[in-house]
Amino acid sequence: WRIVFASTRSSIDLWSLPIDLITARLLGEPGRLIREAAPRTTPSFSADGGLLVYVLRTLDGYSVRTRILSAGTERTLVQSPVDVRARISPDGSTVAYNPSVTEKESVIHLIPSSGGEARKLCDTCGLIYDWAPDGNKIVYRSGQPVRFSTVDVASGRQELILSHPKHSIHAAKYSPDGRWIALHFAAASNAPRGIFLAPARDGKAAPENEWIPLGERSGVRPWWSPDGNALYFTSQGSIWRQRLDSSKRPA
Repeated sequence: WRIVFASTRSSIDLWSLPIDLITARLLGEPGRLIREAAPRTTPSFSADGGLLVYVLRTLDGYSVRTRILSAGTERTLVQSPVDVRARISPDGSTVAYNPSVTEKESVIHLIPSSGGEARKLCDTCGLIYDWAPDGNKIVYRSGQPVRFSTVDVASGRQELILSHPKHSIHAAKYSPDGRWIALHFAAASNAPRGIFLAPARDGKAAPENEWIPLGERSGVRPWWSPDGNALYFTSQGSIWRQRLDSSKRPA
């Protein structure tokens, strides 16, 4: 008798790709950002690209770490026995994190990126997705179907910004000027496909009948170019760029 089995070894690394984000011109080859073997996930950069925040997984648990790219120096901000989620503010001064990434977790903490005491921002928010471009609010996801809201860093005030009555939304990314939100739906057989751009009024997405589809391609993880005239996203293992005209329709 014999037993036949497959053995798989996988690794999770952070990579960087030098690119002109305005023209999408490649400036070099992809490279592994950190050479050590431990898994690193969920990278988040300050607006100037100088400070990186990520989650490190080791045999002892998880940690939120910062890395100064120019110097290669790192600092541990948070240690946890369970997986955490963290995002750095645009100015690089503050890191927001969830102590746990379970869907039931709703607590958000803030901690200086230079280290120090953390403070609890809210008990009833959700999983952090991003910061607003001005750094005054944090975008988070919660509920079923999944919806997106913001919490004000100074006052703790929460506000719903994007939802759908039937389907979960998987991403909500403000344009650099805060006037648009890029979104896509979570996988579901009857959910709309692809990425949509929603006008944002007072920080909230306009009704669905005003959403602009980005095309038939099914993409995820939308990200704006610095000038707001193009959208990057991943699809089928590749990174794509879609140019936009002045009305934010595909050019």
